[in-house]
Amino acid sequence: MARPKIYDSSQPLPVRCLLWLYELLASLKLAVLLILALAGVLAYATFVEAHLGTKAVQWYLYHSKWFAALLALLAINIFCAASIRFPWKRHQTGFVVTHVGLLVLLFGSAISFMGSLNSQMLVFLGDSSTMAIDIDESGYLQIEGLPDHPETYQQTLRLGPFNWNSYHDKPFSRKVAERFGFASGDWEHEPITVYNSDDYKVEVVDYYSASEVHRLPYLDFTFSQAVIGAEMDIELEWEPGRPFAEAAFGGMGNLLMWKTSDAADLERFKETRPQRFVTGDGVIAVWSEGEIYHINVSELETLKEEGGAYELDNGLKIELLNYAPTLDLRMLTTTGEFVSQSEQPQMPAVQIKVTEPAAAEEEEDKEYNIVRLARFPVNTIASAPDDFYVEFYHPEMNGRIDILMGPNDELAYRVWQKGSKLVTAAGDLKVGEAVDTWSMGGGKNVWSMRLDRFLTSDDEEKVVEVFPVEFDKDANGQSKRIKVRVTWDADGKKQSEEFWLQQNLPAPWVEEGRGQVHRTDFGGGQGINVSYNVRQTDVGFAMKLTDFDLDVDPGTSMAANYTSHVLLLDVRQHPEITALEEKLEAESDAAGRQALRTQVDAKRRELFAKLFAEYQTLPAEEREAWIASREEAQTHVITMNEPLDYPDLDGRPLRFFQENYLPPQPPNTPYGSIFRVNYDPGRPVKYLGSALIVLGIFLMFYMRAYFFKRIPTRNAAADQTDTQDSPANEQEPVSVQV
Repeated sequence: MARPKIYDSSQPLPVRCLLWLYELLASLKLAVLLILALAGVLAYATFVEAHLGTKAVQWYLYHSKWFAALLALLAINIFCAASIRFPWKRHQTGFVVTHVGLLVLLFGSAISFMGSLNSQMLVFLGDSSTMAIDIDESGYLQIEGLPDHPETYQQTLRLGPFNWNSYHDKPFSRKVAERFGFASGDWEHEPITVYNSDDYKVEVVDYYSASEVHRLPYLDFTFSQAVIGAEMDIELEWEPGRPFAEAAFGGMGNLLMWKTSDAADLERFKETRPQRFVTGDGVIAVWSEGEIYHINVSELETLKEEGGAYELDNGLKIELLNYAPTLDLRMLTTTGEFVSQSEQPQMPAVQIKVTEPAAAEEEEDKEYNIVRLARFPVNTIASAPDDFYVEFYHPEMNGRIDILMGPNDELAYRVWQKGSKLVTAAGDLKVGEAVDTWSMGGGKNVWSMRLDRFLTSDDEEKVVEVFPVEFDKDANGQSKRIKVRVTWDADGKKQSEEFWLQQNLPAPWVEEGRGQVHRTDFGGGQGINVSYNVRQTDVGFAMKLTDFDLDVDPGTSMAANYTSHVLLLDVRQHPEITALEEKLEAESDAAGRQALRTQVDAKRRELFAKLFAEYQTLPAEEREAWIASREEAQTHVITMNEPLDYPDLDGRPLRFFQENYLPPQPPNTPYGSIFRVNYDPGRPVKYLGSALIVLGIFLMFYMRAYFFKRIPTRNAAADQTDTQDSPANEQEPVSVQV
């Protein structure tokens, strides 16, 4: 028999509505809908995690407000389904215990979500650390020097795993809206206001979860060789202080790029190359008014001895002034002297004089002094005749790919191969198109070069730019950047500044003092310092890595097990620390408390340094006795299957797992041990909830024949009353609400 309704028409309307809502929240139909919805969400979450990774599914689903609302509604349904049947019958014991277990489990999950810690700590061999960082979190923005906020201002930023300019191809809600025609145009993320007052405003206007910084122009190539199945990625970007960009390509040679402001130079660059093998002292290739000439240096040397010059068809005369197989480049760049020396190999160079006949008898001939380097054919000609271009090729030059960038971001290339002593390829270079370069014997034995990316800027003065990196679910999250806009009022006029900030990581993740802080000057000696920092947790004690063991699988270099031996120093009970803590508890002024906290941190660091120095100066055989005699010191072994449990300053039981390690890096970086620092305050509650669910199911299905024995009825009237009060007959227990 169905359970009678708990509301009727005789009740006041507000009461009747409230009871109707209560019954709706307790209904089995709502439970089925919620369970089906949760199952669908979890199935979709599995799909998202497989394609985008754990961070993405947490951002999109598990840490979203609507998912929390779904779980909260499920908890309300579970509570109402159990409470509406009060007072409970004996045969409903398993039902009640199961529902209580579900509520406890959901409550424990909520506690874990709000108060858990899941960070990493890096300690290098022989070094110590007190800080754990959370790279998965977006961190916080710190502002110092605000005139109307004397204390340091901090705000946590949870910005997610996706770049704002894509939000992984727009958020799900916008995709749905676009499908039904309710949204269009480019996706733009709304700025986040971090600080706002009458005179000052600080906003985050853009965010890259993964980014890179390049000097412009920047080119990214992929080289591939089909026969041997090799592939290599080469990046070429402008170098500060040099008029070109250069990158090495294994043992084949180099890539070299420079720029020209004359669009006609692109065609001259491609055509001004030798058409035959280069031998002897090299060849000078000349472009003049569309005609190409190939002049051997030896021929110019002979003409020089005879006092003559090489004459072109248009009347230009070329004379060899100097030839140097090994030019002193430093002397040339500092004093302008063309001097040969023997200590600098592969620097062949020529110095020529080009004479342009006068157009009229009363005018004098024009002379141009030109120096060309075979190794660096950068267009550094200060002056030359109109429509004139010259290159110098030498047989001892290493293999090289020359790239010239024109004024309209057009690119041309040519390939010099040392083995054949010839320019083997030349032409236009476009993004996405593959071209042949060095040959390794003909046929398909050719290195193919494909330009994947070409980054430049419309602003010629901008030589460095920040670019987003395409989302990668396996990225380590160490290249986050935010674009900050600071707006202030100066003499009644609004002024603003925008700048990029990289997320700062503390030592030992990066070298000390490498943090990025941007200064915005308001004028009149006022300004603010803005930094973007990773979330940090002071564990309250110092861990020094004294030894590190690495076991590998037999016959391979794969790590099978790694173990860290640590010296732990805990000075929270030290008399000086205790005295400062007592002062801190008694202090009521906010500024005074901040000053005392700074003193406590400084004193802890001082004591750590003193104790570690004392330990380090002891002979190895005396260190164990020193540790035994010090209350602050203890040793622990942390391995993959044996974590360390130790409380932090707030008494939270932190658990340190051996998660990973960093191999030694030349020249002097030792092993680094990476610990996963975990704290889950809801773990005991979740364990209790799981145990209650198991117990409730056990009572419902396995103890029914013994625990819920039927009690003989006293009379038929009592039987009828029991039947009406129960949602099911006494032969079967009530249906379970999950």
